[in-house]
Amino acid sequence: MILCGTHQYSGSAVESKSESKCSMKHFAALVVLLCVVAAPAFAEGWTGFLVDAKCYASEETNVGPFDLPFYLTRRGDEIPACRPGRKTKIYAIVDLDGYTFEIDSSENAKAADVVRKAANRHVLRVRITGEEVNKKLKIDTITLEN
Repeated sequence: MILCGTHQYSGSAVESKSESKCSMKHFAALVVLLCVVAAPAFAEGWTGFLVDAKCYASEETNVGPFDLPFYLTRRGDEIPACRPGRKTKIYAIVDLDGYTFEIDSSENAKAADVVRKAANRHVLRVRITGEEVNKKLKIDTITLEN
């Protein structure tokens, strides 16, 4: 170790108490450094379609008494019909497996910015990174995909 010295006794290196304490300090610092570096790797990611959450929830529940469940009868026209607009207040993402994740209301500005950038697109396929907190997505990044 560079920062901690060893004591020489009869030609062999013997670890002193101060060196073992120093080794523990270096080990602890390494563990902390690895945790800090690895933290961004725990952010989750979703790819799907940005929709108006209220509209999409309405489409999911708009079934007759003898209809099959929504997940069995999904037609595919719900996503374009629920494209978010300027007046959208609650956003959600419908992932490629059909699961819906509502975006936290504190993140509306990020979602609204994507809607503004894609003014002429019929559907908004996006990639979101962030984390799920209390069944809502906290967004780190949201990017429009082609």
